[in-house]
Amino acid sequence: RGNNRQPVFLDTEDYLHYLDCLRMAAREHELAIHAYALRPNHVHLVATPKGPDSLSLTMPAVGSRHQPDFH
Repeated sequence: RGNNRQPVFLDTEDYLHYLDCLRMAAREHELAIHAYALRPNHVHLVATPKGPDSLSLTMPAVGSRHQPDFH
């Protein structure tokens, strides 16, 4: 969720960039993404981690990849 419910995505480019970041991080940390819903100020995921740290490693990796490019 965005800080103070602020937007996480501003335009189509932001959504697509986030999906690329999620895809790369999930592959790198072995998190199977089954479904997602990208809302303007938050994200829902249905996922299965392969290892005990898969989810906890994936999400910060997504944020660090997406956040610097957020405009």
